[in-house]
Amino acid sequence: MDATYASTADVNYLNDDRSFYVKLNIGGTLHLTTMNTLLAKDTMLKTMFSTNVGVRKDAEGFIRIDRSGKHFGSILNWMRDGDVPLPACTSDIEELHHEAKYYLCEELAHKCEVALQMRTGPSCQVPLLTSAREEQQLISNAKKPVVKLQVNRHNNKYSYTITSDDNLLKSIELFDKICLRFNGRILFLKDVIGNTEICCWSFYGHGKKVAEVRYAYGK
Repeated sequence: MDATYASTADVNYLNDDRSFYVKLNIGGTLHLTTMNTLLAKDTMLKTMFSTNVGVRKDAEGFIRIDRSGKHFGSILNWMRDGDVPLPACTSDIEELHHEAKYYLCEELAHKCEVALQMRTGPSCQVPLLTSAREEQQLISNAKKPVVKLQVNRHNNKYSYTITSDDNLLKSIELFDKICLRFNGRILFLKDVIGNTEICCWSFYGHGKKVAEVRYAYGK
């Protein structure tokens, strides 16, 4: 047969001598490490090698784990040192995150999550209105308060002053900030086809408009 299982005596021996080297075959990638490293942190590997559960060995004495070996070196380095540099590529961080979660390396998984969040940043999807009918449907069907920002740079009803663009951009920036802050609690809509105002904030509750703030930048 090409594979065997370590006996209970073998496992107990490994537990008694933490400097004993263990050969690992992770998805075809070979690693050599000590029991001291494998038992260093509360992970799945510690459970695997500190209990009397048989571990699968091949004919050359390598213990097999059916996972990708691409990032297992980082897993071992984290267990040895308590920290490890993350990959430069976002997709590699995502892959390492999956492996860290599989091996129950909670601190490393959290580090990956923070790095991924910093790279992608918070997001909020804001519907862009294309018709008055669509606007009415979204507002009437909303189960939460609604905030709509109407922005119309092409409105000729008012002439622009020297500060018009600055004021308009401030409204857009404020809208984007509160979208991120209250995402999930408020439905935000953006209207760029309205033709009555250059900039108008509208607030709705239970399908009805409850307040409105208009900005006319010059005459």
